[in-house]
Amino acid sequence: MIPGETLVGYDFQNHLWVVLSLPTRQREIALANLTTHGRSSNCSPHCVIVHPGEHAFVRRASCIYYRGARLGPAQPLDEAKEQGTLRQREPFSAAILRRVQDGALATHETDDDFKAAVRATLERGAG
Repeated sequence: MIPGETLVGYDFQNHLWVVLSLPTRQREIALANLTTHGRSSNCSPHCVIVHPGEHAFVRRASCIYYRGARLGPAQPLDEAKEQGTLRQREPFSAAILRRVQDGALATHETDDDFKAAVRATLERGAG
């Protein structure tokens, strides 16, 4: 898994998930998903919106759901990708990925470990 990689199949709701970090020393990666923009419960003050045309999967304005973002082990995801359980989609462009990573660092909805993984990725120039 590399930053900007997107996949479907990580949850049961067919959301598009994006990888925001390189694996940490504990082999965990930061992931966040997109959800329909405009639902007040889904949007935060640091809402990052991805519009139709910015990514092939996006059909309507969608925001990054930082409240549901996860820092989880990379190995099961790599295995699921190899087995076809996770379906890869077109990666995010560098510009969109950076917007999403910056939002993850700015919002209060991601925890310190999540932010540390994203920050370390940006410091390594892999964001």
